[in-house]
Amino acid sequence: MSQAAVRDAPQPIPIALCLSPDAISRFGVIARHLIVGLIDQPFRLLVLSSDAKATSLSLGPVQVIPHTKIGRLFSRRRFQRLIESLSPQLPAVIHAMSRESYDLAARLVEALDAELVLQVSSHLDSESVDDFASFPRTTIITTSQPLTDKFEPRQTSAPDGLQLIRPGVVAASTPAAFATPDRDPTAVCTADLMPDQGVDRLLQAAALLRNRGLPLLIFLLGTGRWEDELRVQANRLGLSSSVTFAPSATNLSQAFQGADIFVQPSAATQFSADSFLAMAQGMAVVACRNPISDHLHHGQTAWVCESSTPECLADGLESILRDRVLGQTLGAKALEYLRTHHLVSTMVEKTATLYRRLALAHATFPMTGPGT
Repeated sequence: MSQAAVRDAPQPIPIALCLSPDAISRFGVIARHLIVGLIDQPFRLLVLSSDAKATSLSLGPVQVIPHTKIGRLFSRRRFQRLIESLSPQLPAVIHAMSRESYDLAARLVEALDAELVLQVSSHLDSESVDDFASFPRTTIITTSQPLTDKFEPRQTSAPDGLQLIRPGVVAASTPAAFATPDRDPTAVCTADLMPDQGVDRLLQAAALLRNRGLPLLIFLLGTGRWEDELRVQANRLGLSSSVTFAPSATNLSQAFQGADIFVQPSAATQFSADSFLAMAQGMAVVACRNPISDHLHHGQTAWVCESSTPECLADGLESILRDRVLGQTLGAKALEYLRTHHLVSTMVEKTATLYRRLALAHATFPMTGPGT
């Protein structure tokens, strides 16, 4: 290619993706799928994060820019250093993936006159968006229809300013649920070991199942300040040989391959990739009714419990333990659902289309003068 052709070639559109530690924890591999997919798009992607884990996302032309946490009370010097690190081509679009990055993204938009994108994946996200209603150009990305419905009555500031972009995952070729018939049934729970996450009720449900003659091995892959209390509870219920406390897995998909059932023992108030990754491995999912997601359909993609009581959780698990064909069917239908509604390619293309539209609007200014 000649030097003139190189000089005249379209320049990649600079995009800044703000990933807080919370977003990295909740989105996990889905964020990585998005970033990898955007490499083939005409963007110069900058990942801004105060989490050291973000450095693993430095792939190919993707540049990770670490920074010290910048919130409402921020250091002007730190902020100026961050602005300087974005040079020479300043971002046209600033995309914050959770409310923990909203303030930073908004300050960058003010400083750079860029387009603002706020991703909403929890009740707290949706409540925080109103704080940025004064921005002249804001686009909201939601991850599910229930979250979209919360915004449709509102007026968004940008044309087509509300976008539903479902998270994309890679589905396994065969379901994991009861793939090894002679193995003891195994369940995995990734809930935080905190008082409001339902792990205590799951332990009570496990004791009920044992009393019904239905043993179940349970792996708790979570962390939290309530771990000691939960260990005491497991011992008191006589579950020390059937419940294992283990650190959070670095590769959840790999951990899920050797299990049959994924349990979400409380109603979620924020998006987490875990149930998607469990479905992507074809596990049988037992979950409480979820007010913010639309991928858990009772009898189709999951067994959905009407409440999070120990009795209700135990009944749901019992239905699958007594009918392994049901568990295998749920796993297979979950895989098919994800292949239809949650493709990585669809997530990437919708996001790329949004970025291109916003960048074009950013570069186009209304003309004034004679003839306009």
